[in-house]
Amino acid sequence: MDISKLRQRIKKIPSSFLLAMGFVSLIVIGTILLLLPISSNENIKFLDALFVATSAVCVTGLSPIDVSVTLTTFGQIVLMSLFQIGGLGYALLLVSIITVTNGNLSFKNKLLIRESFGLDNRTNIKTIIKFVILTTLICEVIGAIALAFPFFKDFGIKGIFIALFTSVSAFNNAGFDLFGTSLINYHDNPVVLLTVSFLIIVGGLGFIVLKELLTKKGKRIRLSIHSKIVLLVTAILLLLGTLGFILTQKLSPLEAFFQAVTTRTAGFCSFDQSLLTPRAYLLTILLMFIGASPCSTGGGIKTTTLFTALGSSLSILRGKDFIAFKRFISKDTIIKALFIFLFAILTIFISCIILAFIEPDIPLSALFYEVTSALATVGLSQNITVLLSPLSKIIIILLMYIGRVGILTILSCIATDIKHVNYLEGKVIVG
Repeated sequence: MDISKLRQRIKKIPSSFLLAMGFVSLIVIGTILLLLPISSNENIKFLDALFVATSAVCVTGLSPIDVSVTLTTFGQIVLMSLFQIGGLGYALLLVSIITVTNGNLSFKNKLLIRESFGLDNRTNIKTIIKFVILTTLICEVIGAIALAFPFFKDFGIKGIFIALFTSVSAFNNAGFDLFGTSLINYHDNPVVLLTVSFLIIVGGLGFIVLKELLTKKGKRIRLSIHSKIVLLVTAILLLLGTLGFILTQKLSPLEAFFQAVTTRTAGFCSFDQSLLTPRAYLLTILLMFIGASPCSTGGGIKTTTLFTALGSSLSILRGKDFIAFKRFISKDTIIKALFIFLFAILTIFISCIILAFIEPDIPLSALFYEVTSALATVGLSQNITVLLSPLSKIIIILLMYIGRVGILTILSCIATDIKHVNYLEGKVIVG
């Protein structure tokens, strides 16, 4: 086939499809690398390698194997590379390579990066790329240096690599660790828990919010309505989450704060999650479901989706337009938020029903926890990941992929253009 014709065909492919397939390509490459003899100390089953690669690229953290024991140093570097790329996004990697090689960005590449980060046409793509890469490197280096002190004390020279691995994992909200027990042994170490919390929060705020916070227009910082909503909802969730875990789980303020932070798609834990009280369990499920913010390394339905879905519902009940921070929120935005909210709930509900039939010996509460954690790309588990059957693992893999790529992105890949036909209004009684 002629190269020019191939390029023309590629240009016709929707950017959302390229983005979705880009993540698939990374998962396949990661699976192959993890299956190499040099990557593991023992033979890894294909499905387990696929599971771990998907979990890494989708920055989730669930794993059917103990990566601290099973994977060699090379395998752990492969794993770290996967969740670093997955956290930043396939589109950013692709466009960054193109920029470095020839400095030119095609219209299709610009659409791809905008699709990945949810940007509008006014945003300068090259500026965003530079900011994202620089911010990521600075935060991960700072985190690695801070964590190197306690880890070097416990593990010697290997502690430096563990510090870097943990820092990258935390900033990208991946939740992978090289301890085998997450951060349970550091449950009372403020340096470790606060450093990891800082990385999780910064990574979960979103690069657009970070850029606005670090950019002054005139003599003061001017925040968009998006950033105001993200910061407001994040602060409320962290405050209520911390207080909630103090009351429901009887945790210390430090551990309660860490639990409130890590449940928002990070996946680290400072105590065994199977020991959650019923009330703390429900609080954890809620925080996992909400997740982080758009354009970030985190998952969940996102803070802005929650704000828009709840705020618009109240406005509809009052018979008024949805106004936030003296700005009108469009109906398209409201419909998207309500759709994501409903689709996520239905996906979790249906997945739990299916897994309940496949895994009759595993408690439904643990399956519900696992499913929510997978779709929200959190990575917390009640120690049942290793017990899942092959079919259950495939379902969890699909949930992690949907959660990372995004519900709207995946649906736009399979949507078809239809002609709009005007019909007479039909009256339906609801409620």
